[in-house]
Amino acid sequence: DGAGGPLSLWGLWWGRHDNVLTRLSQKITSYVMNLAADLKFERALMASGHERPEGDRCPICFHLIELTVNGHSKIYACCMKRLCNGCILAARQRGILGSCPFCRTKVPADDASELEMIQKRVHKKDAEAMKVL
Repeated sequence: DGAGGPLSLWGLWWGRHDNVLTRLSQKITSYVMNLAADLKFERALMASGHERPEGDRCPICFHLIELTVNGHSKIYACCMKRLCNGCILAARQRGILGSCPFCRTKVPADDASELEMIQKRVHKKDAEAMKVL
């Protein structure tokens, strides 16, 4: 039948490809929706209490102090600053021995002197010193 030949072939060709295009479109839509959901989940996860306080940064190099903070840093009683082990080591290598790498105050020789330094910081209303006592 010559009258409907080309249209029938076009319809047959388009029907096959339309089906492929529809499936492809559905897969792309699904991929984009999953990607959007993953991004939304990631943002929610990052904002859900996993932030670290600013006090966990070394005041010299400003890097985050590794967890466990107490194992990778030290608080100096003179200025109540928590310094990372890397900055403490760098100060020692530069010859800064027996004094604080941050404020250069002599490190107390005994516990009584250290307690006296902390009490001075408490009298100055230093929150870190109050937390230590």
